[in-house]
Amino acid sequence: MTLQQGRSTTGSKRTPPEKTPRLRLKPKAPTSGYVDGAWWPHTDDLPIELPDLLAVLSVRLGPIDRVIYNLAEWAKAPAKLATGGRKVRLGGYYRQPVNTIEVIGLNRKKVVLLVVPPHTDPHHAHDILMAAAAPDNASTIDGLLND
Repeated sequence: MTLQQGRSTTGSKRTPPEKTPRLRLKPKAPTSGYVDGAWWPHTDDLPIELPDLLAVLSVRLGPIDRVIYNLAEWAKAPAKLATGGRKVRLGGYYRQPVNTIEVIGLNRKKVVLLVVPPHTDPHHAHDILMAAAAPDNASTIDGLLND
């Protein structure tokens, strides 16, 4: 029997990220704290930033249905984004907590991420990412960003 190159045995149709997003998640466990991890995007352009993030999060959430974000923190974005072979709804709201996004799967599982502002000093951003992903960290959004 010979192996066939280029065929996946998993049957998965996930689109891999083009570049690895700067993301840290808490381990899969009972929820603790205000966020499930942190993400440090390169820009404030959601249509550019989301495809790679959603490709990674789809491993945990399955197919992504919706992303909710704070309108004041991002450049204008479309209502839907084609990524990973499907259209993801984008919902911008002024009432969405500042410096967060919610990513919701078709199965209604959800991940809430602290968003580290793109122009944050790299060392400080790394510290924030690591603190937000610590399993026992229950700090507030402001507490994580200002420590």
